[in-house]
Amino acid sequence: MNGTNTQYSVIVPVVGQTSSLDDTLASALREVPDGSEVILVHDGTFEDKYNICEELTLVDARSKRLSSQFAAAFAESNGDVIAFVRPGVELPAGWVDAVEDKFSDPSVASAVPVIVGQAQPDQIVAAGVKSNYHYRRSLVGQGETLAKRVFGRLDPLGPTSWAGFYRRSTLALIGDLNSKLEDQYFDLDLTLTLTAMGYSTAMMPNCVCRVERPAAIFREAKIAHGLSAQRSIARHASHESTFSRGLFSFAVELCSGIVSPGQFQQAMGRLGASRFRAEDRAFAERMVEIIRRKKTIEKTGLRIHEQELSIDARDALEQRRKRRRAA
Repeated sequence: MNGTNTQYSVIVPVVGQTSSLDDTLASALREVPDGSEVILVHDGTFEDKYNICEELTLVDARSKRLSSQFAAAFAESNGDVIAFVRPGVELPAGWVDAVEDKFSDPSVASAVPVIVGQAQPDQIVAAGVKSNYHYRRSLVGQGETLAKRVFGRLDPLGPTSWAGFYRRSTLALIGDLNSKLEDQYFDLDLTLTLTAMGYSTAMMPNCVCRVERPAAIFREAKIAHGLSAQRSIARHASHESTFSRGLFSFAVELCSGIVSPGQFQQAMGRLGASRFRAEDRAFAERMVEIIRRKKTIEKTGLRIHEQELSIDARDALEQRRKRRRAA
């Protein structure tokens, strides 16, 4: 990317209280390049009583869900790079240069800033998210001391929903960005999708964001998330291992629940995933088709607009379903 031409869209989602919003917006507006934009997306209840939005774009997503707000704001955005920053997090000075450096590599779809607490700026709150065999989401680097040597062993799958940067063209490939998963899993689902498409993420140790209340990030990470974990298996695990992996994960957590009530709650949450089986299977099939077509295009050296590729993949899937029903 050429730093002189790159446009940015900074998306800030708002749900409920706006007490920590001002500092987040100020940090975004302080360095956003000319021709870029800051988008405030809300659930329809936001009231701009103090005219703080004169320099912003307002988007009403009519939903409190993070993935719905992200999808609605993305549809209205124009930036080559999409920043997603939740209220309470402040972007640091020089964040544009840090992002620009990482996105010079075309294989990079997302970039991970480091988040520290305002009260303890030498201690990492989160440096991205990761997952395991059971598709449990966890924070990377939590509690680590901020030092150059620590970044050599931090290996996040992607950024957290609290602060992250994405290449617009790769997001456009996905098509519908509204995963309808719980807020806690919005970031991991997006990361797993981009990884499956063959893209990588980049760590940004020189982009250190500060969060006013780290407890909010920790509290969200500790919420039992069996439903989203089980749905993630259906959406992202290979088709052959979906049932066995889901059953094994349920059994492990159920047995662990004997000594840990949280694990039992996690296991019980997995039982509700069957309600979303058709939706998650359709997503998995659509992604297989998009990945297949992307690889074909890369082999032939052709270029196609990402949104057209997403639409073509959806239409191809629908045609195959019609043929199966007719047979």
